[in-house]
Amino acid sequence: MSGPANTRASAWKRLKGRWRHGLLMQELLEALAARRLVLLPYAVVVESIDAAPPLPAPVGVSFRELHAADAAAIVAVSVRKKLVEEVSGAFDTNRCFGAFLGADLVGYTWARATTVPLTYGGGTLFELGRDEAYLFDMYVDPRHRGLRVAPWLRVEVLRALASEGRRRCYSLSYLFNRSSRTFKSRLGGREHEWRIAMQVDLGHVPGLDLRLWRRGAALRTGLLRRRHSAREFAHGH
Repeated sequence: MSGPANTRASAWKRLKGRWRHGLLMQELLEALAARRLVLLPYAVVVESIDAAPPLPAPVGVSFRELHAADAAAIVAVSVRKKLVEEVSGAFDTNRCFGAFLGADLVGYTWARATTVPLTYGGGTLFELGRDEAYLFDMYVDPRHRGLRVAPWLRVEVLRALASEGRRRCYSLSYLFNRSSRTFKSRLGGREHEWRIAMQVDLGHVPGLDLRLWRRGAALRTGLLRRRHSAREFAHGH
C-alpha cells in the first residue's frame, strides 16, 4: 500500500476510534470553548473504595504519594506541556499519587480535599467535607498503558484516601467522553448528576452551570450555579 493510502487508512482508523469513544464530539465542544463559546455537558461521579473491585498490582508496579520534589518526573512523563514550577506549585493545594515501574514514574493522578470545581474553570461547584475528596487529571504514559495501570492506580488512591477517613470521592466526566465514563463505572463509580456549563466569553458576562438530571437526593451542588466571567477568572476571583 502506498504512503498516502497508509496515511488515509490511519486517519480513518483514528477518526472511527475517537467517534466510538465519544471523543470526536468532545473535541468539537472543547474547540468551541477555546473560541469563547462554552457548552459542555458533564457528569458528577461518586466513587468509593467500598464499591471498587479488588485489583492486583500490575507486575513490577508500585504506588506512593508524590511531592513537589517529584515535579520534574511528572513533567518528564507527561506529553502535556507543563513547566516544573507550575506542577510544583500545584502541590500547594492538591495531592498527587503515582505508579512506578521499578524506579520510573509511569502514571499519576491528582486529588483535592477542599472543593469540587465547576468544569472548565470558573468557580466552585461545592465545598468538600472532612470525609470527602475530589479526584482529577489521571494520566498514564502511553508506552505502559497495556499494563492496566490506570484502574489499579485509581483503586489504590481510593484506598489511600479511605485510610485517612475520606471514603467518598467525586470526579467529573464529560458526557461525550464514553471511555472516561466506562472506566469509572467499571470501578464502581456512579453518576449522581448531569450538568451543563454554558458561557459566552465576552469579558464581563458571567456564565451558568445548570443541573440537567440527578439520582436520588441532590448533591450540594444547587440547581444553578454562576460561573465567573472571563474578566473575573483572569484576575483570580
